[in-house]
Amino acid sequence: MSTEIYLDWNATALIQSDVIAHYADALQRLDSNPHSQHRRGREASVAVEKAREQIAGLVGCQPKQVRFTSGATESNSWVLSHFKSEGVVLGSNIEHPAVGAWLDETIPVGKDGLVDVESLQLRLEKGGVSLVSVMAANNETGVLQPVGTVHKICQRYGVPLHCDAAQVFNRIGWNESADFITLSGHKMGAPIGVGALVLTQELIPLLKGGAQERGARAGTVNAPLIDTWSKVIADIKPMDSILQQELETALKSNTSVQIVGEGSPRLPNTTLGLFDVPGDLIVMALDMKGIAVATGSACSSSSSKDSFVLEAMGMSGKPVRFSWGHETQLREVIPIIIETIQELEQTCVW
Repeated sequence: MSTEIYLDWNATALIQSDVIAHYADALQRLDSNPHSQHRRGREASVAVEKAREQIAGLVGCQPKQVRFTSGATESNSWVLSHFKSEGVVLGSNIEHPAVGAWLDETIPVGKDGLVDVESLQLRLEKGGVSLVSVMAANNETGVLQPVGTVHKICQRYGVPLHCDAAQVFNRIGWNESADFITLSGHKMGAPIGVGALVLTQELIPLLKGGAQERGARAGTVNAPLIDTWSKVIADIKPMDSILQQELETALKSNTSVQIVGEGSPRLPNTTLGLFDVPGDLIVMALDMKGIAVATGSACSSSSSKDSFVLEAMGMSGKPVRFSWGHETQLREVIPIIIETIQELEQTCVW
C-alpha cells in the first residue's frame, strides 16, 4: 500500500505541489550560470541573492554572512573540520551524526534531554577547546536546547559556538544566536540538495577551485534550487502544539507509551515514544496501513543498535518517532495509530 499519511517530517519534509511547480518553472527560468555576465546569468544571480537576503532575515544576520551549500551535512563538516586542527571540538552527546563524527569530546545531557550547561562550563574552564557545537533541536526527541545560554557561556571563555539548526525552521520561531548556524532546505520543505552555513568569520574553503560564494565554496551555485528554497522560506510559519497534545493524550490513555523528553521544551511537531513492543514492529505495522513513521534518526535507521540519543538520556529501547508538517492530517489517523499499537501490545509477549 502506498503511504497516505506521512509522519516522518523530521527525516525530510514533503514537497508541496506549489513548490514542485515553482521548481519546475525555476529550472527553465534560471537555467543559466549565475556567475555569467549576460542577462540570463544576471537573472539567476538576482534570484540567488534574494534567497541570501531571506536567509539573513530568518536568522538575523547580514546577507554577506550566508554561504550556500549542498545541505546540512556539508555545512556541518565545513565548520567542524576548520576547527578540528585548532583544538578540541566539543559538542553534546546527542548531536546528529553529521556533527558527532567530528567531535573530540562530548558534553552529557540529562534525563530531560537537555545539555548539561554546568558540565560545559567546567570543561571550558580547563581550556583547549576550539569550538562548541550544540544543536537547536534534537531530531529524535524534538527537545529544544538552551542555545542562548550555551552561547553566553562560550562567549565568556572566548570559544565560538556552532549550532545545527536544521530542525527548527517552519516548526517554531527561533531567534537564538550562535557564531555558526547550519540550515537545511529539505527540512523546511524545499527539494533535497540545498543548505547554508551562516558564519561570523571566514573559514578555510571545504571545496576549492572557483571564486563562488566569496571564494569560500567553489562550484556553480544551483540557482533553481536556491530560488525554490527562497519560495519555501517566504511561506514558513510556526506550528502550535495542539496536535501534539492530542496525539500524546491518546497514546498515554490507551497504550503503554513513555513520552521521551515530555517535561522539556520540544518542537510542537515531534513525539518520540517508547512502548512495550519494539518500535520497528510498530513502524512496519503502521506502514502496512499507509502511515509512515520512524524509529528515530533516518541516518541511523539501518542500524540494529538502540538509539544513541536514548542511551545518552539514560534510557533504552527502540522508540517510535511521529513528526508532521503543517498540512498533515494527523487527527484523522490517531485512532488507527492507537488501534495498531494496542493490537501489537496484546498479541506480542516480550
